[in-house]
Amino acid sequence: MTATHFGDGNPATPRFQPIIRRSSPQEQVIAWGLIVFGFLGLVIGLAIMRYGLYREVLICAIASTLCFLMGYLTLRPRTVFDRSGIHSRTALRSYDIAWPDSRSDFVVGRYAHSIRRHVSSGAPSVYAKVRSNGDVVELGGMITRAATEARAHQLMEVELDRIWIWAASWGLVSPDNPEGNRLGEGEDNGPSHP
Repeated sequence: MTATHFGDGNPATPRFQPIIRRSSPQEQVIAWGLIVFGFLGLVIGLAIMRYGLYREVLICAIASTLCFLMGYLTLRPRTVFDRSGIHSRTALRSYDIAWPDSRSDFVVGRYAHSIRRHVSSGAPSVYAKVRSNGDVVELGGMITRAATEARAHQLMEVELDRIWIWAASWGLVSPDNPEGNRLGEGEDNGPSHP
């Protein structure tokens, strides 16, 4: 919902821009560091190969491959919200999902005592999921951390509300009331005649 401004100060019509969510900046820095270490390991392996130390070259190749893989898997998760739907990449899979019928189809999941939680400062983490065609799909890059799990859950719900309001403002979904029902559905709108 950004407006483009021209030199005369009058805003032009709003220009549609998709919402993109991906790994946190800290995770991206770590991932790029792993990729750099992977390249460094390859260079060291090539230098060692000149001396015929093939076991050490193999160790460098394995370490480099692990660094590349971990960096790639950390950078890969992302979700794009646009006019055609929700396009999500997790570490291992990709999903193209139509916009759900209701805001209540977005749910918040929590990481139990997982490796991700311990690697990422030990703070409780939650992630976003969406119900689609009977399945529940995790949205890549939609992770929130906070001091408490309740606060992380609250922050993710606010983020999902913002995304739903954005989609409703562009006419991609029908607006919901806070209870998750379509506006006007289940409400007493008064008598049907004047």
